[in-house]
Amino acid sequence: MTKAILCVLALTVGAVGVSGACSCIRESNDKRTAVADRFERAQLVFLGRIEGTERFTLMEEGDFEVEYQRTQFYILEAWKGEKASRVFVQSAITCCLCGYEFPKSGVFLVFAYGPDKDGYYEATSCTRPLRRSEANEDIAILNELADESRTSRSTRSRAKTRAPG
Repeated sequence: MTKAILCVLALTVGAVGVSGACSCIRESNDKRTAVADRFERAQLVFLGRIEGTERFTLMEEGDFEVEYQRTQFYILEAWKGEKASRVFVQSAITCCLCGYEFPKSGVFLVFAYGPDKDGYYEATSCTRPLRRSEANEDIAILNELADESRTSRSTRSRAKTRAPG
């Protein structure tokens, strides 16, 4: 009963703009376009191994508690963002806030936002974290996007260094 009340409260508070109830941007049916859009919106895109998780609760505006999970990842491969070897990703896992609860271990493809003022990134169910075993197609698309980006930068760089004819 308490969780149901909390969900209704979260939805109500979200309706007045203090906090958002879960509502994800609709993705394209074309897989490449969907991955490219997520890549464009995210500040950090990586494949990482979970090294640890912790749960904590914060008091949010409106005087209600929100439970969070913070997950430490060792970055195996990165397509966008900082070049750190480890990052922390957190998510609100209280009902109705689009949170994504990572397991205690595993390798995941993560599209994350941030970092916040404390250096933590955020991932939600809307950013669609995927276990490595489910991410092969997305990883192939990210590799294509990275290759296209490198080719595009290289072409622009050569064009700038050409002597006028």
